[in-house]
Amino acid sequence: MKTERTILFLVLLLLGLSLGHCARAWDSEELFNDWGAREKLGLPRDFESTHTRFTKWALRHVTQPEEMLREMRQHEREILDGGNTEAHGLPLNAAAEKKIRREYGIDLADVIARHLEKEEEPDAPADWWADSLGAYSAGDVKMAYYYLGVLLHMIQDIGLPSRANAAFHSRRMSDLDNFEYMAMFNWKIAEPWKPLRDDVNKADPDYSSPASYYSFNYKWTLEDAPSYDNGRMPLTWDKADEPTKDLLFHRQARTAHANLWALESALRGFREIRKH
Repeated sequence: MKTERTILFLVLLLLGLSLGHCARAWDSEELFNDWGAREKLGLPRDFESTHTRFTKWALRHVTQPEEMLREMRQHEREILDGGNTEAHGLPLNAAAEKKIRREYGIDLADVIARHLEKEEEPDAPADWWADSLGAYSAGDVKMAYYYLGVLLHMIQDIGLPSRANAAFHSRRMSDLDNFEYMAMFNWKIAEPWKPLRDDVNKADPDYSSPASYYSFNYKWTLEDAPSYDNGRMPLTWDKADEPTKDLLFHRQARTAHANLWALESALRGFREIRKH
């Protein structure tokens, strides 16, 4: 079994290289579909991307008044769609862009271009939240939850040590960071959540804006992995030392909680709009 998993892992690395995937992002359904990963690697059809796992974990653990939970459950698909959208910059994946235009009636490239013009925080968390709030205020609840999903995606990705440290990556095997690939096959967030000592070493700061959890998770990641470089993660799990395994587990657990707290904050924001 270990040999089969190692071979599968190596094939996945090579597949990512051959199709031009650069590191610094958890795997998403968009990337899976772009690579044809499930079919090429013989993965089960229900094998979930890491972004799906983070987003579903938050959806399962959120605590809000019943009317907000009921509304959120009605729009879980939109949240998951946004959570699996790679909207970090241009150009976009053509198939994904076409799907979003068909299902949500927006030109995602135009939305991202508008965000980029402001040249504010990377990944534009405040802009995605502003888009979400604007849609919700206008009564377009479906669009609001999609934009919220995109924001959650950004908060999830900044939980990667390589992304937070802006570590150099290229398409050469020697420069590829293996953290996100390793995490794909080693999801350690148990159900139900039973935190171990120091797994989650912060409490929810209760920000009024979910966008604030982007910088929160960014700083948390840097605390966990200061000066992270490409050589930290070995090629296979059995070669990783305990501190490296702990780093992966901590980043999964802590990013999951930052993501959950951001979702809680967003639902509080939506609830305030409903009151008026």
